[in-house]
Amino acid sequence: MWRIVISVLCMALVGCTDIQKLFIAVPPSIEADEYSVYTDLIAARYENSVFNSNTGLTTIFSPTRLDELKQKAPEADPLIFADFQKRNEQQYPLDNQFNLSSKPILLSLVDFGKIVGPDLKPELFRQAFPNAQGYVTLSRVGFNATRTQAVVYVQEWKGPLNGTGYLYLMTKTGNHWTVKTEVMDFIS
Repeated sequence: MWRIVISVLCMALVGCTDIQKLFIAVPPSIEADEYSVYTDLIAARYENSVFNSNTGLTTIFSPTRLDELKQKAPEADPLIFADFQKRNEQQYPLDNQFNLSSKPILLSLVDFGKIVGPDLKPELFRQAFPNAQGYVTLSRVGFNATRTQAVVYVQEWKGPLNGTGYLYLMTKTGNHWTVKTEVMDFIS
């Protein structure tokens, strides 16, 4: 029995992310710290958008981008990547708990589909939301233990051949989060 415990601890200490993921507990709902990250990122890059009412990683997201981000940001705590992957194993509903000057519009993917139709017509979206720059889906946020580093993925749709996906490493200074490093996942 002790051999098993010691073996598991040794693997965890060497940084085996699969073992680390076993020990990461995912909160059953979006946490206040996640809304803090979302708020600062939205204010900096996505303020005039309509947001998917659920978090998620789309099938477009390439997990190899996590490796690319690790290479571009060697100062990133490895725990944030395991935490990010664990938190994004399923979708979670967003509440309007953003601390922004105006409340963002939350719209389900089903309702988005009803607006743009099967041909994904951006003009129908612009008619429904004339001031919106696009339709944005946020992932859950992965954190380091001290909650001073975070990883979040954002996909933005502006039309069938007009979209982007970015993976962001964010750092906390005082009470604010800023983008430290970004990796483009796709552009269409």
